[in-house]
Amino acid sequence: MREAGVRELELNYLTVHSAQVVFDSGVAIQVTGPTTLELHEQHCLLTEGKVRVRVSPGAEGFQIHTPKSLVTDYGTEFGVSVDQTGEEKVAVFEGEVGINTEESNGEILMSIGQGVTVNKNGELNRLYVVDDHTFDYQEFSKHPPLITSVVDNVRSDELYDFYRIIRNGIQEDSRIYVDRVHEFNSVENSTLPEYLNDSELVMTYNDDKIDDMYEMTLTLDRPAELYVLFDRRLQPPGWLSGQFEKLPELIGVDEETVTATGHQRLAKGGGRSIDNRFTIWKTRVDAGDFRLGNNGSSQSLEKLMYVVVAKETQMN
Repeated sequence: MREAGVRELELNYLTVHSAQVVFDSGVAIQVTGPTTLELHEQHCLLTEGKVRVRVSPGAEGFQIHTPKSLVTDYGTEFGVSVDQTGEEKVAVFEGEVGINTEESNGEILMSIGQGVTVNKNGELNRLYVVDDHTFDYQEFSKHPPLITSVVDNVRSDELYDFYRIIRNGIQEDSRIYVDRVHEFNSVENSTLPEYLNDSELVMTYNDDKIDDMYEMTLTLDRPAELYVLFDRRLQPPGWLSGQFEKLPELIGVDEETVTATGHQRLAKGGGRSIDNRFTIWKTRVDAGDFRLGNNGSSQSLEKLMYVVVAKETQMN
């Protein structure tokens, strides 16, 4: 195993700030510190800190051991963290992993867009939000989070879907949803709206589009301009048209589709492979809680779930 682009890794115990560890098998681990990580050929022991793991085809089965959990890869990208209190977090960004604790009664499979917290007793609970600080290094002083919480009214003991908050998430070819690999693209002969720069994107769960009772509540630390990107093929629900102003710009959606020959690849670059379009809706909100409703009920079955963007209100 080696530390990518630096030198051969000789020490089995690392106390680091930030590094990338690459195994000959094709496993790559981004380590954010301070982290204590013990390296072995087919697994690692994470005692404290944060890691993001990407496993190449052929290296499936790689494991991360923590004080309370065993996380097994099945061809994926995922994150694991252990904080100073002993709480653990696991989230799946692509593919699938299995997690096993003393309290889980066997391995629980989690797929793209799902995450859990593991408390000191080994009990699993839903991980609601993954942001830039959860598994990666970000200085809070430079970019204090604008969105401090995202919750919904979906009730299930076996639901592990998370929301992902991405700073500057509106970019060409950037991901839209936590459970799909669909991407944003500018529409033909246009660019992505500049007013969405320096904002925070809430990546939602596309499958929530058909939940008639769905509600999402954001908690904002400061006053903000709130944007909803909404499938233009749908009739806007009352909560949206009644509280938001529709803007003239559109944002393109490049969807990964499944054909008889397999997955259709996504195109790269603005104006390419635009399958659908979002309209953009805007309102101004104060600090505190703000509630959003459903996607337009059952008419959404073959359409797209909305996503939310928040940008701090600039003081004059």
